[in-house]
Order: sequence, then C-alpha cells, then structure tokens
Amino acid sequence: MGLYRIYKFTNVATNKALTISGSNITSLSKHQNVVLSTYRGTKAQKWMVNFPGLGEYLRSRVDPSYALNVYRTGSPYNCDIYPISGNEYDATVHLMPFDYDETDDIYHIVLANYDTLYLTAGSDAEGANVYWSAFTDSPYQQWRGEFICYEGEDEGEEPEPPNSPESNALVMPVNLNQKYKENTDWVRKYGCSACCVADVASYYDETRNYSIQDMFDAGAVKEGVGVDWKKVPGVRFNEISSGNFLEIIKSEIDLGHPLVLYCKNETKGRKHYVVAFKYVNYVATNNDIYVLEPVGKKDSPTGQILTLADSIAKNNSGALKTVRKTSKK
Repeated sequence: MGLYRIYKFTNVATNKALTISGSNITSLSKHQNVVLSTYRGTKAQKWMVNFPGLGEYLRSRVDPSYALNVYRTGSPYNCDIYPISGNEYDATVHLMPFDYDETDDIYHIVLANYDTLYLTAGSDAEGANVYWSAFTDSPYQQWRGEFICYEGEDEGEEPEPPNSPESNALVMPVNLNQKYKENTDWVRKYGCSACCVADVASYYDETRNYSIQDMFDAGAVKEGVGVDWKKVPGVRFNEISSGNFLEIIKSEIDLGHPLVLYCKNETKGRKHYVVAFKYVNYVATNNDIYVLEPVGKKDSPTGQILTLADSIAKNNSGALKTVRKTSKK
C-alpha cells in the first residue's frame, strides 16, 4: 500500500474532470493552467492526497512535487499548479465534505489560508478555466471525488494519447488595425493591445463584433493607460510568464482558445501585442505560429496576418515575454 490515495475530481455541474492543461503531459512547469476536460484516465487528471480532509495538498499524479495553487493576480484568482516546496501557504486546501451519494464524496475545495475562496468551474465548455471565487452555493463549486487506488497499485492502463494535429486554426471574425487613419493619434501609436482585446472579445461573442471604441466604452481601454484586462467584455485572461510557450500556444489553440502574446525588445524598449490563432508543423518554431498583426496599412481598418517570427522582425519587438490564455466568462 502506498503513501498517497489517488483520486479523480469531477465538477458536479459540468461532469468534467479537473485536468492540468496541455497535450500528452509527462512533466510540469510553474503556473501550468488547470482546466476542465472529459475524463480519459490520464495522469494529468489524477490527484494524490494523504486523506481527503483539512490541510491537504492536491498533488499532481504527473509529478507529486506539484500541487494546486492560487495565482494571486487579477480577479478572480486563477487556479494553476506550482511546486509545493516554498509555496506551502498558497498550496494548502481543505476538502470539505458537502454531500454523499452512495459511492462518491462531494466536496468543496477551499483554500486553507484564504478560506473565503472556493475552487470554481468557469463554464460547461471543454477546456473551461478553473479559478478561486467567493462561495456561491453553486454546483460549479462542488467536486465529486472518486477514489481510484492507493499509490503503487494498479491504476488501469494509461490511455493512448490522442493524435496531435500537425496544424490547427481558429476562425477569427475581426482583425483590427491600430494604424487605420480614422483612429485617434493615441491608438495609432499605442493601440496594439486595444486591437487584440477587441479581436478576442469578438471571437467569444457570437452575437456581435467589437470595435476599438467599444473597448473604450466598456472601460477596458483608456488613452494614456492602456488595457484593463479585467474589464474586457466576455473574456477572462490568464497571464503566463514562464514555461514552454510554444507548447502552451499549441494546446490552447487545440482547445479553441486564441492567445494574446506580448513581445518586448529589452534593449530598445519596444513592446508589441498580437493574437495567436493558428499553427502549423506542430509549432516547432515562431515561424509556425500565425498571429493577427494589428499594424496594417492606414487606408484599411483590417490588420495583417503574419507569422510570429515575421511580426517580431517587422516591429523590432525582440522576443516573446508572456502569453495570455483566454476563456469565455
């Protein structure tokens, strides 16, 4: 009998499993996102505990030195994974029994040291985000814990990984151009991020396309300030500043999520934002990522489509520094 008990946790409202985001995961990185997905029995969907109760770490079966974590930036706080060592305060959770239905315990998963914050499913969608939020008495905050086995016992066969596509593309309804002659002087000079958030908001809203002015009206963009990511209509953002960016971009596009990429030239101070929506060749290099480029010709409201490598070269924007994952609010 091993030290840990191995569980899967399924959200009661969505019937989807708590899953570490990514394709064919064999190792983990700091702040790797946690999402909901259909249960397939992979290690990325299995969690290890001493005993369901108070003061536990929800350790990943992929690497038990990593556990659920609260990313204490933005609103609401995102749920990701992080090494436990040195992060014990943020990683400790309470598994608080809510109900029992003959075979499975149902829990609220609550941060032990921020005890007003409950693990919450973002939506019913495949790949939906998971975050920490105030108590709402909703089934989106209820998690069915199903015991699989003890560590070291037979967990069943690991399923064959799904065929990873060589290429994939999202259909983006708009591609706004910051350089368009009808834009304000500030937008033409600094409006790349404003274009990107309008592009992404239009992708997630099936009823309308957004303009840059719509972003100003919503309070998501202010001249002289830039983007307030929390106010972008209908979109939740999760900024990632480390890890394998190419793998993250591929896996998020496969889940149907465009990403906002931030590039910066540290020497010259040049900064630029673009939207990643397509990849080819399994995303081997920046040449295999296609982006909505908000720097276009002044006579057209539409931007360009470039590879990430070409966008960086065109704008002298140095290197990719962060990626912002997106999901529908």
